[in-house]
Amino acid sequence: MKTRCFTLFIAMLLLTATGPTLLSAADVLPDRCRQVPVKGPCKAMIEKFFFDQQTGKCKPYFYGGCGQPPPFDTLEECRKLCEERRPEPKKEPSTGLYYDPIEDDPRYADVFKKINDEVKETLAGDPRKGSMGFVHTIWSTKQRILKQKYNIDWRTPAELNPHVMFD
Repeated sequence: MKTRCFTLFIAMLLLTATGPTLLSAADVLPDRCRQVPVKGPCKAMIEKFFFDQQTGKCKPYFYGGCGQPPPFDTLEECRKLCEERRPEPKKEPSTGLYYDPIEDDPRYADVFKKINDEVKETLAGDPRKGSMGFVHTIWSTKQRILKQKYNIDWRTPAELNPHVMFD
């Protein structure tokens, strides 16, 4: 009993010590989305589709017509089952600008509280600081840190508001 409790304690400690992360695609993808496309031994060239786990996108390939059946007959079928469905951007009432709703996700509240300090520290000695367009450098740095350190896909205000020109 003591060993089981200790093992459970260690497992919980390891899980909480890694910080907030999103589930990887392999943790939640249906089997069909993980299926690797196989052309097969036959010579037909029938366009079919598979989910590329590296890019997170559905892609076409040519199926030979026999052997392992293709993962998907249509692009729409593949996208519906496999591609991540991102929540719609939210609109800030005071500015009318859209922002990524992941910023409001309580699972990442601590990350979004400290990310701006991490970005400031990273860009502290940047000679372009204060120049035109530096906001894009700030956002791309924030986006990179969120992805690399916390595995969070954050969309910048420029991505969500393509009709607006940010300096």
